Amino acid sequence: MTTLVRALKPGGWLALADLASEDGSFHEDHTGVFHHGFAPEFFHREFIRNSLTEVRVVTAATVDKSAGRVYPVLLALGRKEG
Repeated sequence: MTTLVRALKPGGWLALADLASEDGSFHEDHTGVFHHGFAPEFFHREFIRNSLTEVRVVTAATVDKSAGRVYPVLLALGRKEG
């Protein structure tokens, strides 16, 4: 994340989206899957640790899969001071 923040111009925004933490059931084939989403607290903590301000983490969408399973997609936003 440090590299992404360095690439921002002062006043620029960083936006990252990924699945919220889940039990591993999102992917039917786990080949090449190394994580199962992120906790909102992780995004918040890392954005603050990298000196971003106006940090927000929201559920931006959901993915409806078979068997009635619904998976939230998080959107994390933060602004580089400038």
